Amino acid sequence: MYDAFWWCSAMARMDTRDTRRDVRERYPSGGGTSIRSILPPEETTTFSFVRRLAYQHRKRGGKGVVAFHSKALEGGFAGKRPPSGADIELAVEVTSGNWIDLLLQAKRIYEPRAGQDGVYEGWKKTQVRALRRWAARNGDRTPAMLLYNAQVSPFVAPGNDVTLDGCCMSPIECDHYRWPMQDPPNRRSPIGITLIVLPALPSRLPHALSVDSLPANIANRYASPLECIFCPSRLTGGIEASGGRMRGPISVIRPKRQIPQWAAILLEAAGERADVDERYSISEIRQPMDKHRWDACCSIVLPHIPTIEQDAPREN
Repeated sequence: MYDAFWWCSAMARMDTRDTRRDVRERYPSGGGTSIRSILPPEETTTFSFVRRLAYQHRKRGGKGVVAFHSKALEGGFAGKRPPSGADIELAVEVTSGNWIDLLLQAKRIYEPRAGQDGVYEGWKKTQVRALRRWAARNGDRTPAMLLYNAQVSPFVAPGNDVTLDGCCMSPIECDHYRWPMQDPPNRRSPIGITLIVLPALPSRLPHALSVDSLPANIANRYASPLECIFCPSRLTGGIEASGGRMRGPISVIRPKRQIPQWAAILLEAAGERADVDERYSISEIRQPMDKHRWDACCSIVLPHIPTIEQDAPREN
């Protein structure tokens, strides 16, 4: 699935490129109206990312579940829990028997209003605090920020380098949409989507991230390409496994030796589907309805797929 996440990032970059070039926003100005370039809303990029990921997993014979939550469900049960602030809960079996369990909040980049670098204007320290607290208290998940990027500084055109200190192979060359990739993982990435893995409680959040409206050049000190979730250095904290060199504050994702409980429940809920693997149907952990926690706007569970020769992913 490494290549599927890589491709989703590439398609996100392409969507952003085309939107910024071809679509305009009309807004009030000086008693009249003006138009300006626009970037895709977070909700649009999130939906496209999830849809493409679901398609690529199914195409490979995967037996996962991808489910957006209805508005009634998304709000949870009033008075029963604080909001997690998460957009996506993501469980991926990165290797057979090893799962990563991510609680993700998405933020898009905005073109600079002052200065030269883009800004994640929606980044809020109170939201980050709530996300980390919820992740720690509900299944010991890994909290992380999913960042949607565009070709605004400090990001670059394909063929050029950008520094992402959360990646052991930084600087990263912004890749074209070529296929096949050459000996992945390597230091090439579309960087349409990057990831900041937040430290789990009780570890302290770096002061640079405890802000409102995070500049992209600061974010990149902690960010890595999305597909780095499969990197041995990220999963183990080791250096030699990937052949890379630690350059910055790389946060480790600690795999779990069994499927996360919420993911098992979701797979079981889809148990009437003939293509759901029985080994992930764990009936003894079913919870009463009033004890369910709806932790995000979308739930994704992707069990491991044995490695087979794959054709190039295609846009659909």
